[in-house]
Amino acid sequence: CAFGGFPKDAVDPVQATRQQTGLTAIECFQAAASLIRRDTRLSKLDNQDRPEPLSELQMAIGSTAGRRVIDLIREGLRKEISIPIEKENAPDPMSHFSDYRQLGRFLSNSIRIRFAEGRNSEGMCLFRNGIELGHSIQIDTVMSGLVGMAVNSILIRALEVHADMLNAADCDQLIKDCNTWLHWEDPAILC
Repeated sequence: CAFGGFPKDAVDPVQATRQQTGLTAIECFQAAASLIRRDTRLSKLDNQDRPEPLSELQMAIGSTAGRRVIDLIREGLRKEISIPIEKENAPDPMSHFSDYRQLGRFLSNSIRIRFAEGRNSEGMCLFRNGIELGHSIQIDTVMSGLVGMAVNSILIRALEVHADMLNAADCDQLIKDCNTWLHWEDPAILC
């Protein structure tokens, strides 16, 4: 999925530095969630009780921090997901499950913005990223499987609201994506 509006021959500055982070996939996801918590505008978006107005969503998600969150998620998705080796004094792995749900909600808001702006193909791309995220985090426990399914549910609801805005090409791509997802290996079997 192309994102960010950079011409194909131009060098995206975030893309250029992305290769140098040296983060694992899980660390990329955790860094993205941490960025949401630290950024005032992005953290306001995570208020589940009161959805933010569209104009505030646009400003927050279009900000440098918002674009960086998407870049970190995509960077993590390009890497192999592995079960973190427990180290002494390492944080509880269960503590990161809220991070994954937070990323799902962020992507859901991003999809909402893209469709509101008429940028459906970018919204569909973010939807695919979110489904990949939900699948990729189902790696080692029943709880991670449930959280991955919760993330997917958040994203499916976000797309469902905009289903009437999909054109024939979007629908065809969605069918292809669904067929691909149906053939993904079951994460529970891979453990």
